[in-house]
Amino acid sequence: ERSFFGSEPNPGIDADPRIHVLLENLNQNAGGYFNPNDLFSRLRDPDSNELELINLNARHVLIGRAKSFLAHEFQHLISSSQKELRLNRADEVWLNELRSEYATTLVGYNSPFEGSNLQARVQGFLKKPSDSLTEWTNQSEDYGVVMMFAQYLADHYGEGVLKLALASTQTGIPSVEDALAQVGSAEKFADIF
Repeated sequence: ERSFFGSEPNPGIDADPRIHVLLENLNQNAGGYFNPNDLFSRLRDPDSNELELINLNARHVLIGRAKSFLAHEFQHLISSSQKELRLNRADEVWLNELRSEYATTLVGYNSPFEGSNLQARVQGFLKKPSDSLTEWTNQSEDYGVVMMFAQYLADHYGEGVLKLALASTQTGIPSVEDALAQVGSAEKFADIF
């Protein structure tokens, strides 16, 4: 993920190059979470943990999906570093989630397909294929539609389009269009979708 998307804050707010992973009992449906406010001092955000912290649901360690969720949340950490800290831009949630969903494919956790995060996302997508791509309500179908669109973009325009959208000074749809132009595509987002 680092070689593809870029680095997390290193050494970061805590002056320590290590990333902290906290296993905790979360809602059964939650895989984990990353709080970007943890990257800032308590002077800015009194609830900050002041370290690079990924929270994972301990329940998923037992069923074997923890690696996928770790890859997903690690991409959020990288995105916060690359987009918010470096470029001073807050990306739209759906696009950040799209990159995090694709991260599980990028690192190889969706092969084999059977039992993978990708299989779970396809099932979520098939339950509600008309779900909005850009309206994020944090439901399983939201993850399904962003995963399917990420796979489509990577398959048709190359994985680099996801990396270029993160590096763009634009956010949301304009960042995807910027990345498409950089890979030589004249198509617009609406045409592709």
